[in-house]
Amino acid sequence: NNNNDDDDSPTSTIGGGKILTADRDEKVRISSFPNTFHIEGYLLGHSAYITDMDLVPGNGNGNGSTNPCCVTASGDGTVRLWDINDRVELCRINYLAHCPNEDDNDDDDEPM
Repeated sequence: NNNNDDDDSPTSTIGGGKILTADRDEKVRISSFPNTFHIEGYLLGHSAYITDMDLVPGNGNGNGSTNPCCVTASGDGTVRLWDINDRVELCRINYLAHCPNEDDNDDDDEPM
């Protein structure tokens, strides 16, 4: 993850002259580098802001692909794995489904 310390927006660069950026919206932009105004495509699927992003090298990701991949985390409660070249979601984990809801805990008076 190559985040810029002056900005909280996730940014990562990959070989082949591409840069991935995310903002306070729900998409990852795949742009040419250094001509970042040329947007090659998007990774679409999150329904809330993206909080973090990191790269997975394209050397056999367990999915049969040698394409570089990207992992994103979002305020929608999911972590997703993406194939960057094909621009498709490969895997999704809803981490909120695995966390207990504090409102459901009625045992506040009992010791743990």
